[in-house]
Amino acid sequence: MNAGLATGSLTVQNVEATGPYTITAISINGATSANITGLTAANSVFSAGRVLNIDFGAASSTCGVGGTTYDYNITITYNSPNINGLKQYGTKNLIGKCT
Repeated sequence: MNAGLATGSLTVQNVEATGPYTITAISINGATSANITGLTAANSVFSAGRVLNIDFGAASSTCGVGGTTYDYNITITYNSPNINGLKQYGTKNLIGKCT
């Protein structure tokens, strides 16, 4: 996360043998990000093994002064080949330092 800004990035990978999967939303601390620059119609669908880098603007969370820590709960909403609106909840929060 960038200090004083509401931006960050995630790297996700489809480790399933099935697919494709389509990421439709990313929520940070329960607020859906309004500015997901890494997701477009062309690259939000990914098949088995594909790695996707996602840049996003946080909807309600900003990073503090450089060097301060953040602790965010991340939820990814996606569609599978058979079911839409599935949610992947992180088992641990995204924790780091503002840069």
